[in-house]
Amino acid sequence: MKQWNAGDSLFWFIFVGLSVAAFVAIVAITMLTLSIRPSRTILENVVATPSAIPSLSPTRDLSACERLPYDSSQQYDCFRDAAVTAKDATICNYPGISNWKPLCLLAVAKVVTDETVCSYFQDHYTTFMDDCQVNIAIAKNDTAWCGTVQDQRLHDECFKKIALAGYQPELCAPISDPQDRDGCVYTIATQLLDSTMCEGITDSEKKSSCQRYVEYGRKQIN
Repeated sequence: MKQWNAGDSLFWFIFVGLSVAAFVAIVAITMLTLSIRPSRTILENVVATPSAIPSLSPTRDLSACERLPYDSSQQYDCFRDAAVTAKDATICNYPGISNWKPLCLLAVAKVVTDETVCSYFQDHYTTFMDDCQVNIAIAKNDTAWCGTVQDQRLHDECFKKIALAGYQPELCAPISDPQDRDGCVYTIATQLLDSTMCEGITDSEKKSSCQRYVEYGRKQIN
């Protein structure tokens, strides 16, 4: 009979050690692979979970909005977004958001050029009429509508926004507040780096600042 010796012990020790190491490596790789791949259950849950405010198709299917809590901010947001996307103020008439209708109409007024959107404010929430007219004026890029605004602050804001959007310093002229008027011209002149526009600023210090800014800006690009 062959006698067990130290060499045999070393061989079996190495053999068992390598076998255990290989097994551990296989288990580790398998677990890593499973952790990277999401299970089918997880994917199904993600797909099945609806967003807080459902997106609407171009066909204006409003059933998703109707399923939201009645007269809630979520439902309002959903109908408002649908009205703005479709540029359709009639969506604001949905009974479930009757308390939010003025805000819905004001949002639509920012994206349409149909002034009849503001007709609602002739008899309801009349204080919002100026806000609606400003939104229509900006959407139409028509300062004629700015002139119909009674509130002086909104009147000036209307002219300023259109002037800045079109880089037209001459449209800053109807702004009643001298500082705001100069600020309107200053912004356009420095954005276009046009020193001649700085001449339209009445405040001498601001005019000099405008000219220095334009001069410096021109040096940077030359």
